Amino acid sequence: MFKKSVFFGIILTALSAVSSYGQTKFLGNWEGVLVAGPQKLKLIIHVTEDSTGYKGTLDSPDQGAFGIPLTSTEIKGDSLTVKNTGMGLTISAAYMSGKDSLYSDFVQGGAKFKINWGRSTSVYKFNRPQTPKPPFPYKSEEVVFVNKKANDIKLAGTLTIPDNVKNPPAVILISGSGPQDRDEKLMEHQPFLVLADHLSRNGIAVLRYDDRGTAKSEGNFGGATSYDFSTDAEAALEFLRTRTDINISKIGLVGHSEGGMIAPMVASRNKNVNFIVLLAGPGITPDKLMLKQLEDYARGANAPEAEIEKMLNVNRTVFTAMRESNDNVSVESKLKNELKEQNFANGNQDAINNFISSRLSPWFAYFIRFNPSEYLEKVECPVLALNGDLDKQVNAEMNLEGIRQSLTKGGNKDFTIKSLEGLNHLFQEAKTGLESEYIQIEQTMSPKVLEAVSEWIGKR
Repeated sequence: MFKKSVFFGIILTALSAVSSYGQTKFLGNWEGVLVAGPQKLKLIIHVTEDSTGYKGTLDSPDQGAFGIPLTSTEIKGDSLTVKNTGMGLTISAAYMSGKDSLYSDFVQGGAKFKINWGRSTSVYKFNRPQTPKPPFPYKSEEVVFVNKKANDIKLAGTLTIPDNVKNPPAVILISGSGPQDRDEKLMEHQPFLVLADHLSRNGIAVLRYDDRGTAKSEGNFGGATSYDFSTDAEAALEFLRTRTDINISKIGLVGHSEGGMIAPMVASRNKNVNFIVLLAGPGITPDKLMLKQLEDYARGANAPEAEIEKMLNVNRTVFTAMRESNDNVSVESKLKNELKEQNFANGNQDAINNFISSRLSPWFAYFIRFNPSEYLEKVECPVLALNGDLDKQVNAEMNLEGIRQSLTKGGNKDFTIKSLEGLNHLFQEAKTGLESEYIQIEQTMSPKVLEAVSEWIGKR
């Protein structure tokens, strides 16, 4: 939901790649430019081959998105087709043998563009000075734990335990949307690695883990919902409670973005959670959150006012229909008619169907119907909620106030809520808060956030 880049209002969700058959001429890196009105985005398709077949990934360097796996990579003769069904994206390319180039249709959410692709030699190097370097005043242990509620899938992670601290308190880091590894690696930034290093240097043990179906963890990411991910976090909690080298009466959860939605879910039903930290966690219903996010990004990209209003109306129609009914079949039927009446995608039924399908995916359907207050009102443990005031993905003012109201309504007496000046969704010190800055900023996480979290936990 929150950290993935946006192509014209469609949120990227990375899924595992599969291939059929192909030709070696398609192997390599292909670079093109997507031109949509005043906006130009460089895109790079990587086509590779391994023992299981052909695979593809997509980069959008201008948006700071790299290595996004494609759902399918299909090659027939001189044609290459790659898709990401989760974001309703299809790129159909023809190989131009005389020029060693590709000519393609780029289709997403009903919009269609032509792109020429040539061989790419672009290399991106990043300076990330906060990435921890040894020696470390803590030990790192590779661990594996089992989620018994999900067919006993094994989740892999790293547990860091401070030196010379007997039975330290511990936290579990819960990542944001999209398949994340244990470090939440994004554009060579590794926020969870930086956060874990800081906390363990300050006497706090930290467990961070790869999302299911990602890196070294088992399971299927693509079909999972936020509820499923909450059971993964619970499995991490149960694992920590078996340890004899931490204080099992002082275990907390730290969730970023969607992780800040999952942490209250777990805490509301598990009294063994002793505190939670919400980093840009949602406090309002996702339909309002998403409309605000889409509007802020569109205005940040200087999109025409008429296009912004059209985009908001389409998404408002979809979100309202989904929140009014849990019956996806009836919702789909209703939306087909309503979007056709709105002349979405010029009435192209295939484009309408693809758009609706992406919105009715298991993760998005669960997410858009979610109500954070139902869980926040039941959280009895101490809560720290932080948001950057430049966050364009989880609006600080709206969401922090939603968290405040829900905790107050539930009778929670121990919570701290802060809006942090000049910080974006990744808690970097930024100028605009737009995603295009993420890759440009060398800082991975502002020291004032790191200190705020460690000091607050220390007081618990």
